Amino acid sequence: VGMHELQLLCLAMTATASRNATARSSADKLWHASRVRAGGVGCGHGIALVHVGKAGGSSVSKNLRRSCHAWWAERYNNGVCPAAAREMANESEISKRVLAYWHVHPVPVERYAEFIVMVRNPIERIISIFLATRPPASILKQSRSQASTLNRSGLSELLGSRKPKGPPRNALLAFQRAFYSCFQTTNEFAEGSTSNPAMSTHPNPNCAELGWRTLRGEIQLGHTHFYFNFGFYARPILAFPTVGIGNCTAKKIYVIRTEAIWQDWQQINAMLGGGRAPVPSTHERDGQQSFRHEYNRTVSERGLVNLCAGLAAEREVYTELIQQAANLGPREKQLELIALAAMCRGTTSYLIENLY
Repeated sequence: VGMHELQLLCLAMTATASRNATARSSADKLWHASRVRAGGVGCGHGIALVHVGKAGGSSVSKNLRRSCHAWWAERYNNGVCPAAAREMANESEISKRVLAYWHVHPVPVERYAEFIVMVRNPIERIISIFLATRPPASILKQSRSQASTLNRSGLSELLGSRKPKGPPRNALLAFQRAFYSCFQTTNEFAEGSTSNPAMSTHPNPNCAELGWRTLRGEIQLGHTHFYFNFGFYARPILAFPTVGIGNCTAKKIYVIRTEAIWQDWQQINAMLGGGRAPVPSTHERDGQQSFRHEYNRTVSERGLVNLCAGLAAEREVYTELIQQAANLGPREKQLELIALAAMCRGTTSYLIENLY
C-alpha cells in the first residue's frame, strides 16, 4: 500500500469520525444546552489530566503537584490530595493548572474546562496491556492446562458482573488465570480473538469469545486496562459540543502521545503560558523499546487484522481525540492517523463501514 492510498484511507477515517461526531454533536448540544439553562451543569474550570492506561501517564503523573488519584482523595480524604502540599522545584505550568488526576475511574467531565488526555496508538496500547497484565510464570504454568476446559458456564461468570469473594486482587487473579490459560503470547491473543469462533486459530471457541470480548473492553472482572480504555475515559469528554453553550466556552482537549511525551508536555506547557518547561528527570519510556521488539516479533498479519477489527470503536475515539487536540498541528494529526491506517490497512472496509 503506497503513501497515496494511506492518505486516502486517513481522509476516510477522518471523514467517518467527523460524521459520527457531528451526528452526536447536534443531539449532545441540545441536551447539554437544556441542562445549562436548567442550572444542572456548570461551565467547569481548570484542567483534568486523564491517564489512559499504558500510554505513559505514570511518568507524567510524577511531575504533577496533584498526582494522587482524584477519586481516592474524594472518597477517603475529603477531596484533599496530600501530594499537593509538597514543594516542587521549577514547577511546570501544567502542574500548577491541573486540578485533578483521573485514572481507573469515570471522569466527571462537567467539572473541568480543559483536559489533557494520554494517548497511544490503540493497537500498540492493547499489546502493551497484554504484556503488562500477564501474570508470573508460575501462574501461567498452572493455567495452561485449563485452556481446553473453559466452558460456557465459566465464560458466563467471566462476562458477568459478579465479583469473587475477598479483596480486589482475587478478581484480577480470576481474570488472569482464565485469560492467560487461553492466550500466553501476544500472537495467540491476536489470532485467537475473533467475533466468529470458526475463524479463530484457538481450538476452544469459548477462549475465542473471551479474547474478543476482552479486546473490545467488555470484561470488567479484575478492572484491567483492557476495560479502562479510550471509550471509557474519552467518550464523555467528546460528547460535549465543540462550540460553547450560553456563557460557557467549549471544552478544550490536549493530548500527550506516548512516543512524544515530553515534546507534547513542553508544547502544552507553552500554550498554557508557562514557556518551555525542562524535560523532567523522571522520564520513563514504559518499556517502549522492549515492547516494540516483542510486537514486531510476535504479531502476524492475521492477528493484526483481528486486533484492528476488534478495536474499531477504540480507533474512532482515538481518531477524534487526535482531531480535536489543540496542541497538534494539521501535519502532526495527519501523520498519527496515517500511521494507524498503515497498521490497519487490511481492515479498510470494516473500518469505514462498521465503526458504529
